[in-house]
Amino acid sequence: MKELRSLNLSYNKIGGFIDDTGFETLSELKKLEVLDLSSNYFNNGILSSLNNLTSLKTLILSDNIMDGSFPCKGFERLEELDISYNWFNNSILSSLGALTSLKTLILRENRMEGIFPIQELISDLKNLESLDVSWNRFNSTLPFQELSTFKSLEILNLMVNEFTGSLCGLKGLQELDLGYNEFGGSLPQCLDNLTSLTFLDLSGNQLTGHIPSSWPANLKFIDLSYNRFEGIFSVKNIPSSSPANFKSSLKFIDLSNNLFEGLFSFNLLANYSSLEALILSGNNITFETGWIPSFQLKVLIMQSCGLDSIPDFLFHQFKLEALDLSHNKVKGRFPNWLLENNGGLQTLNLENNSFNGQLQEIGTKMLPNLRYLNLARNYFQGKIPYMKGQFSTFESNSYEGNPFLCGPQVERKCNDNNVESPSPQVESRHGESGKCS
Repeated sequence: MKELRSLNLSYNKIGGFIDDTGFETLSELKKLEVLDLSSNYFNNGILSSLNNLTSLKTLILSDNIMDGSFPCKGFERLEELDISYNWFNNSILSSLGALTSLKTLILRENRMEGIFPIQELISDLKNLESLDVSWNRFNSTLPFQELSTFKSLEILNLMVNEFTGSLCGLKGLQELDLGYNEFGGSLPQCLDNLTSLTFLDLSGNQLTGHIPSSWPANLKFIDLSYNRFEGIFSVKNIPSSSPANFKSSLKFIDLSNNLFEGLFSFNLLANYSSLEALILSGNNITFETGWIPSFQLKVLIMQSCGLDSIPDFLFHQFKLEALDLSHNKVKGRFPNWLLENNGGLQTLNLENNSFNGQLQEIGTKMLPNLRYLNLARNYFQGKIPYMKGQFSTFESNSYEGNPFLCGPQVERKCNDNNVESPSPQVESRHGESGKCS
């Protein structure tokens, strides 16, 4: 027992009212390096039983009922401290500066608000590599330029606060999450100088203007959803200066729910050979034809884009695992070729379109891995394949709103009338404009 190096007591409903009763023996674990007490009911009283653990490097106290200050004496060797999901307020910040060995500090979802003294905190914690203050109520302007002097900082998560300020600086950052804050204006070209950045989340802000012509060369993930970016996707608007090395590294792009419109030219993505996930939902765009992509997507989400047909670039996709074309105006027979080409498909959502055709025509051999299916609010007809492959496991609401379907899943008996095909002239169930919602 005394040789123990890692101890996990999380999710045990241990109550803070016992304070250090039964935990005084922890001080005998002189070689303990990792201690996880998360998701219990501990209050600050437990800390006095822990400060003799001189070898402790990782302490996880998230999701308890702690508040007030943090007694740093005895914890000077800590390299990782997680006190997220507690009741700490700003008063704890002044005491954390004494933990000079910290590399990771997680303060997510506490009761902190107002001005966050981030510069002072990091200046004391010179070894800090990762800082998470997301889901609090800070509302200050961040001195990004000054923070760039802290070379060790690699991961910064400020999600869901009310921060503002310039986005430049911090050249050593690898991951930057500024989602759901109050950042506005255009994206500065200086983002291209963040050469170490691999992850950038700017979703849910008030950013405007056009997408910059160049990006950090090593970026793999970018989320610009739920902003106010605008512009027309067309060949003439493709920046000729976009660096090919940046494009080849991207794996995930989310441009959903902005103000883009017009023809989406896939020449914009010509060199994104590593792209695996593309999300374009909620933009009023159309898609060019006759283009063969260099990438093989795993995830494609195009909800509410006013589509009246399946983009033909999908003929060249063979590795799809999730496809969402819901809430469009696509008509015609179910695209069996799409299933034949993508045997690894796990999620398929075609809800609220105008597809038609017999579901019996969809062979279960095409769906070996399908886990989620939504065909609701279309014009499919005939008998639902009952007890045939995965069709027997999908919820009944996967088929609701198809007036010509029958079977126990929709509580409609099959007879000659509803098995026969309806008139080929199917009225669209959508509005006239097709504008993205």
